[in-house]
Amino acid sequence: MKNYFLKLSLFITLFSLLTTVVVHAQANGAKFFVSWRSENYVPGWYAGKILPSPGSSVIIGFELIEGDKAVNITQNEIRWFANDVLFQKGFGLKTVKYAIPTTRTSNSQKIKIVVGGYKGADISKFIDIPVASAEVVVPVPYVGGALSPGKHTLSSLLYFWNIRELFATLLEWSYNGTEISSAGNNNSLEIEVPATASGGTLRLSVQATKIGDEATFAKNNAVLLIK
Repeated sequence: MKNYFLKLSLFITLFSLLTTVVVHAQANGAKFFVSWRSENYVPGWYAGKILPSPGSSVIIGFELIEGDKAVNITQNEIRWFANDVLFQKGFGLKTVKYAIPTTRTSNSQKIKIVVGGYKGADISKFIDIPVASAEVVVPVPYVGGALSPGKHTLSSLLYFWNIRELFATLLEWSYNGTEISSAGNNNSLEIEVPATASGGTLRLSVQATKIGDEATFAKNNAVLLIK
């Protein structure tokens, strides 16, 4: 499952053409152009779609287009629903900030946008926003690879965390029964593999926990071969 949401986010990025989803309104030939973005933490080089996780916020916005032009809807009441529950409304309200519930009930959040009284009728559209789990990953070449005797630095990467910086997490490493905890920007573990371990294995585990919120954590395990 740990790679599921990473693959899903890449698919969404390609499918949505730079995060913009084109959807058709139910009447009058108007179209909704809807986009959303999450403020979750990912590595700085990550170019995929950043997915929200339970408890994090999403910025959602839209334009109503008809005849290749944006429609002025400042005099129309816009109503926003999450799972059929109204959470915000206002005239011309085209952008909102929505907090994903902390309790996960599904792998997506259904949002409904209603433009009231557009040419005498209400028009609406549903969108589904995928909801990921916070992940900690030990990237290649370590997982599935092999280590030679000597000193090594094993690194971890965090994806889709409701944090601003790495120092908001506590990292707990374990290798061959030895446990090490670290906080702050230290997302790596330095180890020395003795020559006598050649031909054996190294059992590696890393768990990341959000400081102040022990219910938000992720874990990754690996068994590495020693050359």
